[in-house]
Amino acid sequence: MEYADFSKVFLLGSSAGANIVYHAALRALDFDIWPLQIKGLLLNQAYFGGLQNTQSEIRLKDDPYVALYINHVLWSLALPPYLNRDHEFCNPISGGTYLGRVNRLPKVYIKGDFGDPLVDRSIQLAQFFYSNGVTVYYRFNAGGFHGIELQNTTAAQELYDDMKYFVNNPFGTSHEGISDQPLYNDMKDIVNAEKTYASS
Repeated sequence: MEYADFSKVFLLGSSAGANIVYHAALRALDFDIWPLQIKGLLLNQAYFGGLQNTQSEIRLKDDPYVALYINHVLWSLALPPYLNRDHEFCNPISGGTYLGRVNRLPKVYIKGDFGDPLVDRSIQLAQFFYSNGVTVYYRFNAGGFHGIELQNTTAAQELYDDMKYFVNNPFGTSHEGISDQPLYNDMKDIVNAEKTYASS
């Protein structure tokens, strides 16, 4: 603790961990957590859902890592029985108690892969952040799969490099490979082009 800088705290999560980071950051806004100052959130392949299936979930419904039916079962086990997948714990853009506080979040890094069924959820979340005035950096890669950085050293290094840049960049500027430009609603051309969507 002697060398910890409490004025520069970043919350990082992958998959369900990214979901936890998002909600933890929103909850932290309600409390005095001094001397901690949360400066940014890093959401890698965030695990969110919703009642209406996205195009990526339908396109990759038989994915070996996050098959659609398994996704639905997991949410049914995670949520109380009287709630559905449009609850804010699952679907952050459906409404709920947090909406008025999202614009107070610090800058966010979002990473997704078009071979991951959950990628459309990350795209929607990035668009939602933009609409609420949150500074967003993102990288969406062609291909890939959920948890790719655990098996592919190139993907892992790319993620680590992005995180290092994001954490050490205090001025809100972008660099090669990470974009802070608004995302478009129609991503079909990116999927079909089989290329990384991360303009700078």
